[in-house]
Amino acid sequence: MKPNMVGNQLNSFKTPGAMLLRQRCTAGTPLNAVSTAAAGAIPPITLKGIILLAVTITLGLCGATSMKLSNNFQNLIPSILLFVFYLASFSLFTVTLQYWPISIAYAIWSGVGTAAMGIIGYFLFGERIQLPQYIGIALIIAGTVCINL
Repeated sequence: MKPNMVGNQLNSFKTPGAMLLRQRCTAGTPLNAVSTAAAGAIPPITLKGIILLAVTITLGLCGATSMKLSNNFQNLIPSILLFVFYLASFSLFTVTLQYWPISIAYAIWSGVGTAAMGIIGYFLFGERIQLPQYIGIALIIAGTVCINL
């Protein structure tokens, strides 16, 4: 591979990822070294990150609850709130990723959200949960705990 091959290949791409690599790329640097440097270190988990993730999960739960309350978009206010809550949840999730690795943040976000929605469905909407669902929710919670060990 020629020393400037990586830089020349990246100049042909206009995507944000290629532009970031191009900024970090120096002549003769192997591509795998550049991509490792571009990825950066795993950020430490902070209280701010935990709070942001909790708020993101809560907004997602509000969106899912609004979806149920919208009754297939028949009720106007819950239908509007559905989009507001999900937009806020996804927007805040992108900010949350500054404080969490995406693999862990997404697993917690989806796992806790799924388990919590099962509980909300039971208490708020009277949905009955059978033993397999209890076991599934317990496994989701156990998996989330294992990811954080």
